[in-house]
Amino acid sequence: MKDERLYGLLDITALGDLDTPISILNWTGEIARVCRATEGRFMPAAICVYAPLLGAARKGIQDLPIPLAAVAGNFPSGKAEPSLKSIETRRAIDAGANEIDWVIDRGAALFSQGQSVFEEVCIAREACGPIPLKVILESGQIEDEALLYNMACYALAAGADFLKTSTGKIPKGATELAAQIFCTAIAKTNPTAGLKVSGGIRDRETAVRYIDIFESQTGKTAHSGSFRIGASGLANDLLRSAGIAP
Repeated sequence: MKDERLYGLLDITALGDLDTPISILNWTGEIARVCRATEGRFMPAAICVYAPLLGAARKGIQDLPIPLAAVAGNFPSGKAEPSLKSIETRRAIDAGANEIDWVIDRGAALFSQGQSVFEEVCIAREACGPIPLKVILESGQIEDEALLYNMACYALAAGADFLKTSTGKIPKGATELAAQIFCTAIAKTNPTAGLKVSGGIRDRETAVRYIDIFESQTGKTAHSGSFRIGASGLANDLLRSAGIAP
């Protein structure tokens, strides 16, 4: 896989506690510079930030057609009343989010053996309307493989467009096992849905392994509408490999 194609699968992410409008403006401006310098060959699938920083991100990319994603659902814990998470999501969309990464309340999922995931994602789906919805299951916290599979199926049945492995905010991010479980759920429950892997994916070799898992288990080709990687370090690694200063 060519580096520019791999770069085109990235949700380049800035979700730091100390992010500011100025830092996001400068960061997205650099992404835009690379995109223009390569005549669009190195254009990410999306840029993901906190909702209050969407305006700065939009200003940084100017007129480039890069979707902006916002995290929602009381990221990263997921602990909030679903009605409040819904309000947060609508506000993010009003602020310019083109995609939503919604984090599930994992405690509720454990208590309900996954049933709460269906109820919560139904609320998320309604709040998002036609906006793509990526549901974060934080697979690194769910040790029960059967429960994780059930959570994935519930999320898909309720309308998730993507299953996402991780917030990137806990030590254990994406794993190949979680990706395999999610791909099985996608193949059996909603073959049109996609997969987003995030958390700890920092080099090309790791990214390609996840793409191989996705394509072999779902029978689909990885493209920005079916497969995403949440990362920033990987973006810089790909640019360096291509001889483009990040």
